[in-house]
Amino acid sequence: MNGQETFAASALEAIRLGIIGCGNMGGAFARGIKYHEALNAAFSLIAYDPNERAILSMRELGAGLAHSPAELAAQAEIIMLAVKPQYVPGVLADIAPVLAESARTSEGGSKVLLSIAAGVPLQKLREAVGATCPVVRVMPNILVEAGHGLFALCFDRGGASIGEGHKVAVRGLLAGLGHV
Repeated sequence: MNGQETFAASALEAIRLGIIGCGNMGGAFARGIKYHEALNAAFSLIAYDPNERAILSMRELGAGLAHSPAELAAQAEIIMLAVKPQYVPGVLADIAPVLAESARTSEGGSKVLLSIAAGVPLQKLREAVGATCPVVRVMPNILVEAGHGLFALCFDRGGASIGEGHKVAVRGLLAGLGHV
């Protein structure tokens, strides 16, 4: 049994993973999760994209749909930021109040921001959300859809600390889609 199977088997309830931006990479992550039996059981997908075609694709996968990044952030435990770098500031401005409210009302905050946005450093991500939630940066490749992705993973040590459960979830997600 590999680490991913152990992770999925120990999950009592599916982790709500929200994907903001369901184009090439965000869509590849969603399809990779849905086509991987253990990941599909371990993660419940919520999607947001302003593009109707991307939303139709997510609907076909059975993902829950949000009408805005803020609505998605309110519903998800792990929020994947999968937008082009020029859209990152606007999206983060939209979800920052939700992350701040979650941090105020939960012990240590219950949300994690997982960014796959190229060229956006951890410090910028942390500052944009006011260090109210843990930030994780991942550089993937498109092979995630087929389970053969390669990932560079970085947990932010300068902001809110990430709980062990969320670390296991993020590593389990990536390990199920390739090599970390």
